[in-house]
Amino acid sequence: MVAGMSIADFCAQRNASCENDIQREIADQVRRAAYEIIDRKGATYYAIGLGVRHIVEAILRDQDSVLTVSTLMTGQLGVSDICLSLPSILDRNGLDCVLVPDLSRRRGGRVPTFSPRPA
Repeated sequence: MVAGMSIADFCAQRNASCENDIQREIADQVRRAAYEIIDRKGATYYAIGLGVRHIVEAILRDQDSVLTVSTLMTGQLGVSDICLSLPSILDRNGLDCVLVPDLSRRRGGRVPTFSPRPA
């Protein structure tokens, strides 16, 4: 899974092909992430700082990284003018695109609805 969606769905949204060796490497990196934090810092409570570092690195190094960030919605999931935290591709320009997971498979086939908070 990448950003809460299958690797096949991720590749389809990016119009990219994902070979089996790439899929295995992604899965290995995800499995090792928490252990890497503990090995480097001795605890996972440093993860927030490391998360911010990943965001900054993705932008400064033009990495096309998949990271969950809060972004102003512009029609994704039928929502506009509010911010949601969704998996997104970050590059040297900041946000490249928001990856929209198929939420209909969760919650028994219902897509969640969003409504503005009363004033």
